[in-house]
Amino acid sequence: MDSMTGGPGLEKSDVLFVGGYGRSGSSLLDAMMSAKAGAFSGGEMASLFEWALGGKPCTCGVMVDVCPLWAPILADLLVEMATSLTVLADLTRGGRPTSEGDRQLLAAAWAFVFRELHRRHGVTRVIDSSKTSGRGSREQVLLKVPNVRLVLFIHLYRRLAAVAFSRRRGNNYQLEAGVPGGSNLHMAKGVLGWVRANLNATRFCRSQREVCSIALAYEAFAADPELHVSRLIDLAGWKSPCPHAVTGSHAIAGNRMRRRPWDGAVSPDLAWTTELPRGWRIACHLIERAARRLRIVPSPESGGSTANWPYAEERLS
Repeated sequence: MDSMTGGPGLEKSDVLFVGGYGRSGSSLLDAMMSAKAGAFSGGEMASLFEWALGGKPCTCGVMVDVCPLWAPILADLLVEMATSLTVLADLTRGGRPTSEGDRQLLAAAWAFVFRELHRRHGVTRVIDSSKTSGRGSREQVLLKVPNVRLVLFIHLYRRLAAVAFSRRRGNNYQLEAGVPGGSNLHMAKGVLGWVRANLNATRFCRSQREVCSIALAYEAFAADPELHVSRLIDLAGWKSPCPHAVTGSHAIAGNRMRRRPWDGAVSPDLAWTTELPRGWRIACHLIERAARRLRIVPSPESGGSTANWPYAEERLS
């Protein structure tokens, strides 16, 4: 594994990580930042091995296991590390690796992926929007990858009622297919996932003070996306574009907008304010208020940035 992960002089990749829960605008933020900064948009990269194993689509339009970008890298990875997609997917599917050997294996696998993205395609900047709802504690894994420099951690959060309403509409595949959306059970799972993901993001930022971190509300981002994208890029130190040779989109998972033409327009989705049942709105309000008191997500007084937040300076005011 040592030869694979490299030693002194191994080219490092700058990674900007988006934490928080899904349905919070991470795919939109990823797409806009990658376009402006010349970064490679990896999407929810923690799901790479699982999506390749399950024959799910890359945003290029073909399945990940035959994608012209991912398939050659994965094929060489499995040969060089003498492992399988099943093993790697299992390490990221349920939770963080439990043994030191598992942690080393996963870190070595990702060191290989980042090395090959750089060697084959000139990728030195990557946006990973895997978020913090699980997937093997992706943010912790990245800290152990020797050729990765975590330049910015964005804790992206959204109103809980809006997230619950999004779960009620259904997942991305249901929405694309026009089939009926989720149930009350799906909304309940979304509420629990929101709490867990935001708690994980907060814990990471509090414990990893050396990593530049910032909290950003989806509502503030959607109100002025160009402003926030520019400031976040500056905060990451990506002041000028850094071209790479990847053509087209090759993001993993994420919002359905990544798999169809998009004109770049951003409009806040406020349908939840009138269409979410009153009982759910009240429950979400109470849970979110408790989360703010516990400082799991910032208070409204922060204006959507990091004022009065325990792990970052005021940087977006």
